[in-house]
Amino acid sequence: MRVLIWLAALACLFHATNGMAEVAKVTSGEHSGFSRLVVTLPENAEWRFGRTKDGYALEVDQKGLIYNLEKVFTRIPKTRIAAVTQVAESSTLLITVACACHAMPFEFRPGIIVVDLKPGKPPAHSSFEAMLDERPQRVTAPTEIVGPVRSTEMLRDTERALIEQIGRAASSGVIEMDLVQNSLKPQSDINLPQIRIGEDIGMIARKGGAYLEGLVVEDPRCLADENLAVQVWGEEAPIARQIGMARENLLGEFDDPDLIQIEKAARLYIYIGFGQEARQIIQMGAAESEQSRIIKSLGKLVDSTVDPGGIFSGMENCDTAAALWSILARPSLRPSEKINTGAILRAFSALPLHLRQTLVGSLGDRFLQQGDLEAARKVRDAVLRGPVLPQAEVLLLGAALEAHQGEQEKAKESYAEIAADGGQSEPEAVIALVELAVETGDTLPAEAVANLEALTQQYRGAPQANELKRALVLGFAASGQFDRSFAALASAPEAEQDLWDVLAKKGASSAILTHAVLDPNRGRPNLLRRTELNLARRLLDLGLPEPAWLWLARPGADAPPEERILAAEIALRSRDAAGALRALAGLEGAQAAALRGQAHRQIGDSDLAAAIFADQGDAEASRAARRVAENWGVVATEDVAPWSDVAKLLPPEAALDPQEATLAAGRALVEQSISTRARLDTLLSQTAVP
Repeated sequence: MRVLIWLAALACLFHATNGMAEVAKVTSGEHSGFSRLVVTLPENAEWRFGRTKDGYALEVDQKGLIYNLEKVFTRIPKTRIAAVTQVAESSTLLITVACACHAMPFEFRPGIIVVDLKPGKPPAHSSFEAMLDERPQRVTAPTEIVGPVRSTEMLRDTERALIEQIGRAASSGVIEMDLVQNSLKPQSDINLPQIRIGEDIGMIARKGGAYLEGLVVEDPRCLADENLAVQVWGEEAPIARQIGMARENLLGEFDDPDLIQIEKAARLYIYIGFGQEARQIIQMGAAESEQSRIIKSLGKLVDSTVDPGGIFSGMENCDTAAALWSILARPSLRPSEKINTGAILRAFSALPLHLRQTLVGSLGDRFLQQGDLEAARKVRDAVLRGPVLPQAEVLLLGAALEAHQGEQEKAKESYAEIAADGGQSEPEAVIALVELAVETGDTLPAEAVANLEALTQQYRGAPQANELKRALVLGFAASGQFDRSFAALASAPEAEQDLWDVLAKKGASSAILTHAVLDPNRGRPNLLRRTELNLARRLLDLGLPEPAWLWLARPGADAPPEERILAAEIALRSRDAAGALRALAGLEGAQAAALRGQAHRQIGDSDLAAAIFADQGDAEASRAARRVAENWGVVATEDVAPWSDVAKLLPPEAALDPQEATLAAGRALVEQSISTRARLDTLLSQTAVP
């Protein structure tokens, strides 16, 4: 039954439904050797392609189809494709050609038709050079080589046979099958083998717990690997010689820039890691092109500068090297964000060693931001495989991995060793030590703070300057020097939240009194709510309810329970029992009940307070409330000694009539007085002064 379910699900993936959608999206992409159009149909349909008098035409067998052409020329120039238009009242798309080019269409997968326009003569016997009314055949297999083409039915037969074989294997227990969504993200390790015939059938076969990597379908928006093959943009010859040769031919006849040589030289600079130089030399070209935009963005990235709005924006899921450069162009990644980890690691491993050493820290940080320790470890290992000793960037990534794995002590030792060696990585290592101290709550040694002060002066005006200033503010705080920390805050205002957080968590009482008692006439800092609550709690514990109110800001009835509990505590300390009861309205639980009982006792309703305490099982609090209520009859029978002993003496007795008083009665009264004094002395000696 399980196999039948799987086969039914797979069959659904092979057959398009007859939907009523009528809009076909047309997008484009520019490559170094061709221009590409991608037509995404609302549903699978038969199509024909052929020549017209001024280009080509695509005819789709679907009535009422409308082509969305708004973004056709957003990513391509009009050097090969001059125009793309729709024939009125038909489903025919006209492609006007602006060069001596030929078209090669293919069906990427059912419902997606790709048309590549390439310079030069068409291959011999190409059926697409016939006029459209000669009805050329439909092609379903994407290929760059003209040759025998498999028919749709041949592919379908192969797919059906493959499904049957997998079904039999599953039913016999040889493999297990998991249905997965098509995704641009690989499902497992990048080095695992893959087998796929035809389009992605949405299934991963596994044996012994090891998954085969799912084929990642190329998104037409993604830049091709051939345009990003940085590893072949240079040679093993001496760098100076390569640069000299590249710069010799930058100018052609009449001193006009040679665009081909300019691009070649810029690529060489990228290969070497000279990003600024690559960006400068590509500016010599007259026209803006896709390749020049690639060079400009890569120039920033190899110099460890982000480029969030550049050409690689939105390509994190590509199955090409574009995924690597896309995440490096971002300043950070979200933990839940989907990226093509396999493609990123493949592209990084293919880079020359010196570029891997340059980018290892940035790429490792991106994976750590996602919590992907395994990917970060692979990035580090891709550099450690080199023939040279590991550089500080690799050691920094190793220390960061230790910290993320919970090995804070090992991480501190690693960062300390890097900092002790000096060099360009010392600031980053010292900053990391401060961050670890803040995270763990440890006290930062005075010598570490002194070293940080020196580095802040040394790197004044450098790219690390702002990070060092922020670290110095937190370093003062982590060493208990809050006066200096708040004084230095003006130079690094972005550290304000973390500074107040450190003060609330580990600041001494004197520091809390100095910095957390706000002026009622001035506004408070804009901090995270958890920090404000911690500061209010610290002030309340110091017996300062009014300053605590300034941080809590009297939460309303829709505030979280922990805020309302704290508000009730502050109100009780302020002798505002009514305010405490308002804060507790509707709250349940032992803590809320105890505070509610205290509020009723504070307003004089001690009998109700005693009942609340008794319901919560707090017998001592209940007895104390009975005493405050002066319910001596209950105290005499239900309280404990010496309270019960004293209470038994308090009920009024018949007064002696002086006319009837006898010597014996007076003697008894004196003895009772002595006994009462003794019991009161016992009560006073055993009762703590509030």
